[in-house]
Amino acid sequence: MTEPCDILILGTGPFAQRIACDLAATATKPTRVAVAGRNARSASRWILTAARARAEMFARPVAVEDHEIDLAASGRVAELLAEFARPPSSCRRHRFSRPPLSRAAGNAWTRLVAEGGLSATAVFQAVLTSRVARALAQVSPQSRLINCCFPDVANGIVAAMGLPVDCGIGNIAILAHAFAGMLEA
Repeated sequence: MTEPCDILILGTGPFAQRIACDLAATATKPTRVAVAGRNARSASRWILTAARARAEMFARPVAVEDHEIDLAASGRVAELLAEFARPPSSCRRHRFSRPPLSRAAGNAWTRLVAEGGLSATAVFQAVLTSRVARALAQVSPQSRLINCCFPDVANGIVAAMGLPVDCGIGNIAILAHAFAGMLEA
């Protein structure tokens, strides 16, 4: 069995990296962070290196590890949560659509998002978030789910399904903090 973690980050994109690195630079108590994503051999290796370096630079008691998981594979989320012996917190950052829109210009998906707005992606974000929320409710109901993937819309969908999602960060929350920071200046 894997050692329990304090925070499980699902996903290996830039936002997941930022979360892991920020935790590694600021945690004041011993903290175990697990990063799990579908490309564990590339992106998560970089996250491990960057986060461990920050923990060392700032003399923070943070341990970071990585695991491979495909959230689209049914049942894998519950297995991973059980493996971590009921982590107290789970932060989901994962998405179906991997290529940035600018690189995928001209395809049907890009046109749909361009015409319909980013809300067109909400159902995909909600599918993965609901999968994590359902597994968390079954395996570790005392844990908290912080959704970082279009939480402004996806969290409402997941909550309407009767599944637990505590809060979100990203999108509007980031803009709100950016505006607040500008107002303070």
